[in-house]
Amino acid sequence: MPAPASRFVFDDDALDDVPTGYLRVEVPADIAGCPDVFAALDAARPLPDYAGTNWDALIDVLSDASWLAPDAIGVALVHRSWPEAMTAAVLHTYLVVLGHAMDRLNGRATMRLLALFPTAAESAHREATGP
Repeated sequence: MPAPASRFVFDDDALDDVPTGYLRVEVPADIAGCPDVFAALDAARPLPDYAGTNWDALIDVLSDASWLAPDAIGVALVHRSWPEAMTAAVLHTYLVVLGHAMDRLNGRATMRLLALFPTAAESAHREATGP
């Protein structure tokens, strides 16, 4: 059975119930930009040597399964709160980057990306991404 489609999930229960096979990445509440996201990924599993540190490199890493365990089906970015330390511009870029990585993955059956947020963050997501 293929993994569920890559997506944003706003569900308090999902924060503690990451599906089996996903690399769980705890994204700190105080993330302020791309380096913080890379640090969280690297803390969960060492990143490959080729990984850059900019937004384009984040799309590449999140849509490349080669650095994951052989039995992994994807990455689950667990945000226990909305990333309020990011400026509006950086937050918008972060959400767009996650969306691009998800779009790249949704045509594949081998890897998925979940961005998990608390239920209360859904309205903030709508405000940040627009209609």
